[in-house]
Amino acid sequence: MNREIILNNYLKELGFLKLDNGKINIEKSLAISYGYGDVWLNVKRREPHGIIEPGNEYENVRSKIISTLSKIKVNDECPIKAVERRGLLV
Repeated sequence: MNREIILNNYLKELGFLKLDNGKINIEKSLAISYGYGDVWLNVKRREPHGIIEPGNEYENVRSKIISTLSKIKVNDECPIKAVERRGLLV
């Protein structure tokens, strides 16, 4: 690893993560990163305040996040080299 990026900053910038008074509002956020490169989607019936429906909506949000994060450039380089999909656990 030669570079560290804060995924939540990008998720916020892209509209997936919402803040209230500088703090993450999990109830309004579609996705959040708890560190270590993971991005968690706020899925109904899995998360206490889930807002994304499992199925098509989940896949659409996940695909959009993967697509946008894969295109991030820092100093003309892509810091995210690979994105792996994990199964939906409900």
